[in-house]
Amino acid sequence: MGRSITWTNIFAGPVQAHSMSSGSLADLAPRRRAIYVATTVLLALAYGSLPRNGWHGGAQLHTLMELAATLLALIVGILALVRFYSKKENAILFIATGFIGTGLLDGYHAFVSAPVFMQYFPSPPPALIPWSGFASRLFLSVLLWLSWMFWRRESAHQESRPVPEYLVYLIVGAWTLGYFLFFALAPLPVGYKQLPIFHRLQEFLPAIFAIMALAGYLHKGRWKRDPLEFWLVLAIMLWIGQSLYMSTSDRLYD
Repeated sequence: MGRSITWTNIFAGPVQAHSMSSGSLADLAPRRRAIYVATTVLLALAYGSLPRNGWHGGAQLHTLMELAATLLALIVGILALVRFYSKKENAILFIATGFIGTGLLDGYHAFVSAPVFMQYFPSPPPALIPWSGFASRLFLSVLLWLSWMFWRRESAHQESRPVPEYLVYLIVGAWTLGYFLFFALAPLPVGYKQLPIFHRLQEFLPAIFAIMALAGYLHKGRWKRDPLEFWLVLAIMLWIGQSLYMSTSDRLYD
């Protein structure tokens, strides 16, 4: 039987990779490349068919989905933080803080978009819900891009100097808190534009950062042998797909 994949296997990272033979690594690379190609094809097919689907959800379903997203992001962020403190790498620090901050923003989005609490905010639902959901996508996309940028800087200078954790926590925490206060106090414009195809043009901004992060991690090549980076690249691909899907949304809960 093949070995089962667990969270411990994924976050074991380079330690697990070093214990594998070169033959095993050579076998993994084509399989993982095929998974990426298949994922891209499926996302493209879904992108062509889903916008024409007339299905709509509702406020309660949306809140439950956002709570699930909150829990998942926090779990991934905490596990990445454990990985960082076992072997300090700047890229892992940005990934960990990115997912933890995204979990907090998703939780806040679930809170502000719940029918019970929407009345306490200055913006109506067609403005509050799309913009508060956009915040977490932009936040994570930027942090994933920064994680690759810091690795690239270290690789170019042939040195690994850890970024002060407190400074990253301070900046990310202030950014997250700023989002909270902004959506609680500022009146927002409606998040939809009456355009032929793309009704939420703002969604291209996180897609751009995610595409840059994806290109960087693919070029880096560690996904061929490191389970963490393999799954990270796959997650970024799905993240880009989500941003592109959201750009075609023309009303709440579609």
